[in-house]
Amino acid sequence: MPSRRARRWSMRVMALGAVLLSACSHNHRMREVDAAFAQADWTKAADQMRQVEQEFAKDSVNALVFHLEAGEVLQSAGDTGGSVRSLDAAYAIARPYLDEKAEISISAEAAALVTNQTVRPFRGRPIDRIMMNALQAINYWSVGRVAEAGVELNRAWLWQQDAVERNAKRIKELQAKVDERARASSYNVTAAQRDPVFSSQASAAYAPVRAMQGYADYAVPYVTFLRGAWFWSTGQPSDLDQARQSFERVAGMLPEADRAHAMADLAMAEAALAGQGVPDMAWVVLESGLAPSLKELRIDIPLFIAEVPYVGAAFPEPVFRQMGPAGFTVTAGDQSVRSTLLTDIDSAWGRQFNDELPAVITATLLSSATKAILTWQLQEHLGTWGAVAGALYQVGLNSADLRTWTTLPKRVLSARVPVPPDRRITITVDGGETIGPIECPVGHATIVHLRGTAAGRPCAVRTLGGIP
Repeated sequence: MPSRRARRWSMRVMALGAVLLSACSHNHRMREVDAAFAQADWTKAADQMRQVEQEFAKDSVNALVFHLEAGEVLQSAGDTGGSVRSLDAAYAIARPYLDEKAEISISAEAAALVTNQTVRPFRGRPIDRIMMNALQAINYWSVGRVAEAGVELNRAWLWQQDAVERNAKRIKELQAKVDERARASSYNVTAAQRDPVFSSQASAAYAPVRAMQGYADYAVPYVTFLRGAWFWSTGQPSDLDQARQSFERVAGMLPEADRAHAMADLAMAEAALAGQGVPDMAWVVLESGLAPSLKELRIDIPLFIAEVPYVGAAFPEPVFRQMGPAGFTVTAGDQSVRSTLLTDIDSAWGRQFNDELPAVITATLLSSATKAILTWQLQEHLGTWGAVAGALYQVGLNSADLRTWTTLPKRVLSARVPVPPDRRITITVDGGETIGPIECPVGHATIVHLRGTAAGRPCAVRTLGGIP
């Protein structure tokens, strides 16, 4: 019979496992929000989201992801003030990582080894940080605070530069940390990765996301376009050159089939710089569908123990979700223009997920094997008490990190027309919805921003414009 001290220790392990089994995951807490948001029930989604955000506002591990979710959901519901506050809170958490605060915490990584990856503070991927400030720019621009929108777009650009300069280094440091832990462990991670059972299951699960290329230098064409349109709105010669550069970058990022609108923007900017005037333009952008979520994927990993050859480990698996409206047509006077793809958010997200995947796999192998071996040892040394304690410990901690910004769009489509004499445009969204006529504000740039999550459901609409 195990000693009293051993039984007390195993009971502590059982208590820890029970607590972690009862913990609420990001996916669980977002379930009702997601259900309403996916059906374009903006008000219901916002009501649910406010409760969830408040619950996690002081959670240093998870607050950022819920502030980001709230920023998107509240914006779509027309609660611009609430969205501004949520995105400001998100920026306050993320801002130190731009140039000073270390992103790889030794203590957090050590805790993750004996628990799971969900104990690491959520810091977001580059696309999260870039889109965070782009959405804030949309908030400010929609209420006439055009200069502040420019500040936010500049911050988004800085996040993109930061990703180019630091993200490869950050991923390398993360991999180095988990490799260091692996070397200090008795578990052979390298042999596990080569195991035919594990490698075949992992290859099959991650093949779709590994095929995604994203955009060069972590760029998001949508955000680069918004920056170009903002510079165009001022009509100033120095800003017109910045607009030209932005439109040129967008054209360079897009495949030939989707490049026509960006090329027209570029030609327009070049003509303006040549002294041919600055026409008033109306752009329509549709943020369509839902960005990827993550689900738990069980993959068998080898333990190299005769009595327990394999054990199931939990890995994050991308889930690519619904499309939303397929496109739209914008009409201005007697001219009608069809939308084209501006940004494939899925692809940009997928590339960044791929960058992190090797380190995530190594860390998960190591932490899952460590817990499984401890469970086996408890059973060997403490009998029934150890078996129960070990099982609870392993199950309670064998969870993948499923945190990701799920309310972002799947893709962004756009179209452009010169502002007509009556300054009114009409938009026909695929599925039958007609929006407008919308009156374009006085100024060189009008952006009609649409958010649609489900085909055939109404889009959220806001108009951006005015003179900086």
